[in-house]
Amino acid sequence: MPGVKIFAVVHFTEDDSVDVVRSTWLIKVVDDNGYTTTETRWPQQNMAKHVKNGTQPASNWTSHPVRLMTTSDDYLHARKKADEAQFTSNLSSEEQLGEGPTSRKRKPVASWSSSDEGPSPPHQKAPKVRTPFPATAHDEDQDLPRAVPPTKRTVPEIDEVLERKILRELATIRMELVDIKKTQERLSTMLYTITKQDSQPVDLPQLDLPVKSMQEFSNLERKCENHTFAGNLIQSLSAIGGNEVVQLTKRMLRRTLSDTVAKLFNWKGKNTMKSPFSGTQICSIMMKAVKANRGTATASDHEVEEVIKTWLRFAAERDGGRQKRVEHKKKETEPAAASTSTSTSQIFANNLPHFCPH
Repeated sequence: MPGVKIFAVVHFTEDDSVDVVRSTWLIKVVDDNGYTTTETRWPQQNMAKHVKNGTQPASNWTSHPVRLMTTSDDYLHARKKADEAQFTSNLSSEEQLGEGPTSRKRKPVASWSSSDEGPSPPHQKAPKVRTPFPATAHDEDQDLPRAVPPTKRTVPEIDEVLERKILRELATIRMELVDIKKTQERLSTMLYTITKQDSQPVDLPQLDLPVKSMQEFSNLERKCENHTFAGNLIQSLSAIGGNEVVQLTKRMLRRTLSDTVAKLFNWKGKNTMKSPFSGTQICSIMMKAVKANRGTATASDHEVEEVIKTWLRFAAERDGGRQKRVEHKKKETEPAAASTSTSTSQIFANNLPHFCPH
């Protein structure tokens, strides 16, 4: 008996589909009544890759009842047979495992005699015993059992002309969708440009940004109470550019606030000597400017808020706070080091032996 071929074309009885699997994925399921059925293991994803590579079934693979239709040592040949079987329920019986059709009789389910007393007990489904399908067949009993062919399907055959026509139509639809997407992108860009050109910004270059003192910050806050000024400042800040929320928000903060002013703020201003930034006009304008930018239009307030919090938290470090701490620590350690050096020298001198001249 020759060895079982590598690939198997099987009919999935659950959804009436046909596909190619590895012969080693097939298992026989036998219950106590002698009924034998066939199941195949099935991967969750990348099915074709697993079939070609001969992947061994994993624990998360599922099992499905199937009917073996034919086998092959060539994947492309098996794939072709599976595609053909999608439109016709019969393959040549000579192609099935290289043998003619065979069948196995199923043992009838035991019935209860009329002479039995009492009601018939309910039928209980016999437990299934699964045995792996062998990679090589040694005798006739190890052959995969031949299932009774189902009745011929009523699905009409699709000729090659119609199939090619359908494929051409699908390709045309796909190209049209690509064109529609490109057109939408162009229209979106044009609309953004027109909206930007129609607005009449105030003379923002006269602003001395970033603000370098709390007085300048207060002056800017008062100007932002004017809706026209605020709208044009939003447009100016959003035009800084950046396709990421973090990138654009940091650029706007650096454009608006110097580190000298930024270190005087935190988000809420609670339990510190710092002022709350969250309630300022500048903060509100920055939130709107991020969303006015095309690349960050879908940003949430929370995303912008987190960037501002972090940027304010490290303002003192950027303003030379770290360097000042290093210098201060250095000044503290220098006198101590000098004192330690003097004490060590004195101790060393006191321990030297005294030589008296003769």
